[in-house]
Amino acid sequence: MVLGLLIAVLAVVFIAGNREPTEISLAVLRISAPLWVTLTGVFLAGLATGWLVARRRK
Repeated sequence: MVLGLLIAVLAVVFIAGNREPTEISLAVLRISAPLWVTLTGVFLAGLATGWLVARRRK
């Protein structure tokens, strides 16, 4: 639990420090957004994936 909280805090600090705009290309889709939005989306996707995998193992 403590390790997970530490990782979440480090992720928030890292995300907060990266606010410049960036461009993301996924096949034919091209999106321009601030880097913090992209990092938050990736963090939440990883969080959801971990939750689903942990839930399936029960």
